[in-house]
Amino acid sequence: MADAFFHIETRDHPAIHLLDHSRQKEKAWENKSLNIIWERRAQERVSQAPEQVQQRIIDAIEAQAAEDSMGIITLELFDKYKDSMLSSSGAG
Repeated sequence: MADAFFHIETRDHPAIHLLDHSRQKEKAWENKSLNIIWERRAQERVSQAPEQVQQRIIDAIEAQAAEDSMGIITLELFDKYKDSMLSSSGAG
Protein backbone atom coordinates (compact mmCIF):
# COMPACT_ATOMS: atom_id res chain seq x y z
CA MET A 1 0.00 0.00 0.00
CA ALA A 2 2.86 2.37 0.78
CA ASP A 3 4.13 1.92 -2.79
CA ALA A 4 0.76 3.02 -4.11
CA PHE A 5 0.88 6.22 -2.06
CA PHE A 6 4.47 6.83 -3.12
CA HIS A 7 3.41 6.46 -6.75
CA ILE A 8 0.51 8.88 -6.35
CA GLU A 9 2.74 11.42 -4.60
CA THR A 10 5.55 11.19 -7.15
CA ARG A 11 3.80 10.45 -10.45
CA ASP A 12 4.35 14.03 -11.62
CA HIS A 13 8.09 13.71 -10.94
CA PRO A 14 9.58 11.58 -13.72
CA ALA A 15 12.98 11.50 -12.03
CA ILE A 16 11.53 9.46 -9.15
CA HIS A 17 10.68 5.86 -10.06
CA LEU A 18 9.14 3.03 -8.13
CA LEU A 19 11.41 0.09 -7.53
CA ASP A 20 10.77 -2.79 -9.91
CA HIS A 21 10.08 -5.80 -7.71
CA SER A 22 8.93 -8.01 -10.59
CA ARG A 23 12.35 -9.73 -10.92
CA GLN A 24 12.24 -10.68 -7.26
CA LYS A 25 9.03 -12.60 -7.88
CA GLU A 26 10.62 -14.84 -10.51
CA LYS A 27 10.94 -18.32 -9.11
CA ALA A 28 14.32 -20.01 -9.09
CA TRP A 29 14.58 -23.13 -11.20
CA GLU A 30 14.63 -26.23 -9.08
CA ASN A 31 15.25 -29.87 -9.84
CA LYS A 32 13.73 -31.61 -6.83
CA SER A 33 14.80 -35.09 -7.91
CA LEU A 34 18.46 -34.01 -7.98
CA ASN A 35 18.07 -31.51 -5.10
CA ILE A 36 19.49 -28.67 -7.19
CA ILE A 37 18.46 -25.02 -7.35
CA TRP A 38 19.60 -22.41 -9.85
CA GLU A 39 20.94 -18.97 -9.05
CA ARG A 40 19.16 -16.22 -11.01
CA ARG A 41 22.32 -15.17 -12.90
CA ALA A 42 22.86 -18.74 -14.10
CA GLN A 43 19.23 -18.93 -15.21
CA GLU A 44 19.67 -15.73 -17.19
CA ARG A 45 22.75 -17.17 -18.90
CA VAL A 46 20.78 -20.23 -20.02
CA SER A 47 17.98 -17.95 -21.26
CA GLN A 48 20.48 -16.24 -23.58
CA ALA A 49 20.99 -19.50 -25.49
CA PRO A 50 18.70 -20.44 -28.39
CA GLU A 51 15.44 -21.93 -27.09
CA GLN A 52 15.97 -25.24 -28.87
CA VAL A 53 19.13 -26.00 -26.85
CA GLN A 54 18.17 -24.55 -23.46
CA GLN A 55 16.79 -27.81 -22.05
CA ARG A 56 19.87 -29.75 -23.17
CA ILE A 57 22.07 -27.16 -21.44
CA ILE A 58 20.01 -27.40 -18.25
CA ASP A 59 20.10 -31.20 -18.26
CA ALA A 60 23.86 -31.33 -18.85
CA ILE A 61 24.68 -28.74 -16.19
CA GLU A 62 22.36 -30.37 -13.63
CA ALA A 63 23.83 -33.82 -14.33
CA GLN A 64 27.35 -32.52 -13.75
CA ALA A 65 26.28 -30.63 -10.61
CA ALA A 66 24.62 -33.76 -9.22
CA GLU A 67 27.74 -35.81 -9.98
CA ASP A 68 29.82 -33.23 -8.07
CA SER A 69 27.27 -33.09 -5.20
CA MET A 70 26.55 -29.40 -5.81
CA GLY A 71 23.19 -28.18 -4.54
CA ILE A 72 23.16 -24.77 -6.20
CA ILE A 73 24.19 -23.79 -9.69
CA THR A 74 25.82 -20.38 -9.52
CA LEU A 75 26.94 -18.39 -12.53
CA GLU A 76 30.55 -19.32 -11.78
CA LEU A 77 29.70 -23.02 -11.58
CA PHE A 78 27.65 -22.77 -14.76
CA ASP A 79 30.60 -21.18 -16.59
CA LYS A 80 33.01 -23.81 -15.25
CA TYR A 81 30.79 -26.69 -16.41
CA LYS A 82 30.06 -25.04 -19.75
CA ASP A 83 33.76 -24.45 -20.42
CA SER A 84 34.57 -28.01 -19.39
CA MET A 85 31.91 -29.44 -21.69
CA LEU A 86 33.06 -27.30 -24.62
CA SER A 87 36.70 -28.29 -24.19
CA SER A 88 35.87 -31.99 -23.83
CA SER A 89 33.74 -31.92 -26.98
CA GLY A 90 36.54 -30.24 -28.94
CA ALA A 91 34.42 -27.15 -29.62
CA GLY A 92 36.40 -24.83 -27.33
